[in-house]
Amino acid sequence: MQLEVWIATKPSLTHTENEDRAVVGDEVFADVAGVEHRHLPVPGLLVAVDGLGGHASGHVASHVAAKLFAAADVPTDEAGAAQLLELADRTLHDAMQTDPELQGMGATVALTSVLDGTLITANAGDTSAWRYTDGHLEPLTVSDRIAGSQIGQCLGATHELVPHVQTAELHPGERLLLASDGLTDVVGLETLEQVLGGPIDHAVIDLLDRVEQARFPDDVTIVVAEVQPTA
Repeated sequence: MQLEVWIATKPSLTHTENEDRAVVGDEVFADVAGVEHRHLPVPGLLVAVDGLGGHASGHVASHVAAKLFAAADVPTDEAGAAQLLELADRTLHDAMQTDPELQGMGATVALTSVLDGTLITANAGDTSAWRYTDGHLEPLTVSDRIAGSQIGQCLGATHELVPHVQTAELHPGERLLLASDGLTDVVGLETLEQVLGGPIDHAVIDLLDRVEQARFPDDVTIVVAEVQPTA
């Protein structure tokens, strides 16, 4: 198996700095002009990270976490995926202890470890991951959004992190979507399914167009991948 991946991450119209990050393999994407395209061998890692807007140094939190994920080994089981999120959480806490100006920083995250025939997903917060199969988007993450924009847990800003982790089968032809709430707050499930069911090489561009129509109310990260058999 291998993944064909398209990546976009952009700031909102009101932010001068993007607080989102995307990770594909060992690359961190901080502010993409247009859409990036990568081929990722399996095992491989896909991550979307959203620094919490309104919190101290959200862009620092997302960048520190993203760099850690990009440098990490690909988790091969649920325990490893949970431990990777816990390590990112401790790293943010350590950074806050070192620099008082970073106090209160945090980030939400959705991480997918793609193995041969298996997908392990771990998340904290309301950044989400989905699998598109048989014409439907299946959620792979559990939202920690409590009400409105309140988040029950995240990396860094939460006292004790309890990652949500699950394992699913994965087959050639299936598609994956990872997204910050800058996408999912403005584009509904039916539209997401429609776009993911269309030409895969235009999916991210189409979704970005829809966020632009909503005037980019929040930073947005979109990672779309198609699972392909190894040639």
